Amino acid sequence: MPNRPSSQTKNTKIQTSAFSNAPERGIFESHPSVVQSKNKNSEQLDLKASFIQAEKYGHHLSKTNLANQLAPAAVQSKPDNQPVQAQYRYVSNRDRRGKYKIGRQVNHGPTMGLDGNQRQKLVQHYGDGNRVLKRLNQYNASHSTYVRAAQSAGRQLTPQERTAQNTNTNASNASINHIIASGTGQNIINHETLRFNQGVNRFNQAQAQAQGQQGQLTPPQVIAQRQRIGRGIAEQAASVGRIQGYNKAIINERENEPLNNHQTTGRIYGNNQQGNGLNVKTTANRALTHTLTAFQGGNQANRLQAYRDVLKMTFDSPGNIRVGDDYGNNQVSTGFDAPLNQNGVPTERADNLLAAHQIYAPNRLLTDNQLFSRDTAGNRLSSSHL
Repeated sequence: MPNRPSSQTKNTKIQTSAFSNAPERGIFESHPSVVQSKNKNSEQLDLKASFIQAEKYGHHLSKTNLANQLAPAAVQSKPDNQPVQAQYRYVSNRDRRGKYKIGRQVNHGPTMGLDGNQRQKLVQHYGDGNRVLKRLNQYNASHSTYVRAAQSAGRQLTPQERTAQNTNTNASNASINHIIASGTGQNIINHETLRFNQGVNRFNQAQAQAQGQQGQLTPPQVIAQRQRIGRGIAEQAASVGRIQGYNKAIINERENEPLNNHQTTGRIYGNNQQGNGLNVKTTANRALTHTLTAFQGGNQANRLQAYRDVLKMTFDSPGNIRVGDDYGNNQVSTGFDAPLNQNGVPTERADNLLAAHQIYAPNRLLTDNQLFSRDTAGNRLSSSHL
């Protein structure tokens, strides 16, 4: 990956000033359909809950005294974040001519749920529709990358990874298999890019209006104005908090990964990695910096490069990838592809990432038909086992 001059800020904590100084982008005018609930109460909850989520990741928005300005709302139900006990089926090349038949395949990509206007906004933001509207592979194609990562993390190798280890070359009938689908990751980043910039627009417009009407508003109007400003900040915080939730969960699975296992550069990973293994805290902070740059960087080139860096560090990293069966990978397609142990039960990493996905995914991706591909017997499909 070519190096580009870095324009990223070292301050990774979300502060009101970072957003209030963001330039107005005309392409992100208020659009009620952009990652918004049609139910007003649900929208209010999402915004208020974003402050809680932001606090959880160290983004101390309570210092702005805006959290209390949001209208109260009932708690929105989310799927239980505990691993669900269900039957899984490992699908491999042996099933090509067998009795196996796919029942339902999850198949969505970076643009699911985005209309033409929203797609155009993404192109204008990042400058290259072929990159953000289509699958943008940032993973390392060498199977040995995932062998070393698994060994460093203490994970057992898949049969395909053992073959790669023994032959020192890529295994046959094998592929790079994501746990949280790469297309799912891009879809989430794309939607959150739009929501973040809608929040920027909402904040800028409300702040400008407040300044123009200073001294002319009644107390109720002042409260309403503050709520609009608060919603703008909350939308930005919710978007960053969602992506950083995924960042942390996946990077946690990369602890002690060899630093020479990926293209380690100061621009991407920072210069303060210690020892011979990847430092989770340092890498997570760096991922937050890239997320902020992708959302509000000064130009298209820097925003697109940061978008690619986030993918490289998380969804397209060894923390979210193992080498598995290529036929099974095609059958699972998108959604969630849990690696299984020898007993056909999801591994600890699968449980960790499924729990994270159930916490941070938007509701549109948590319906069963967008989460698990199944065979005709209703079993969840997996493309890898130990």
